[in-house]
Amino acid sequence: GPDGRATAVGVGSATVTAQWGAASGATELTVGLDGADQATFRVSVPPWTPADGPVHISGDHPALGAWDGEGVALAPVGGGLWEATVALPPGATVAYKVTRGSWATVEKTAGGGEVADRVLVVAGDVLAEATVAAWADD
Repeated sequence: GPDGRATAVGVGSATVTAQWGAASGATELTVGLDGADQATFRVSVPPWTPADGPVHISGDHPALGAWDGEGVALAPVGGGLWEATVALPPGATVAYKVTRGSWATVEKTAGGGEVADRVLVVAGDVLAEATVAAWADD
């Protein structure tokens, strides 16, 4: 802004470059949620899931993509498990589903039925574990 301060408009990282006369510089700036808790999502996927995924969490909170189908990408950690850690507000209750990047590849029951929204209550740093039985495109 005009007073030399920056205002954060979201959570994440960015490189900030500044110039004052002949002097200039750049720095990495990370913006987080004050007092945020860390929610780790750990998902076990069916063995026929492609080794390179992708596997995502999509949920009702903006940090989970606001139900966009893509949400947050998880990383493979071995043994058919995928994980991601997301900063969420303490006390929040979030609903989510597992996808492979879109609603066309959302998780399903073993019989091909709909999976109810999964729910996580954020109370301190938490671990949410989920097992996917099948995918919509199986």
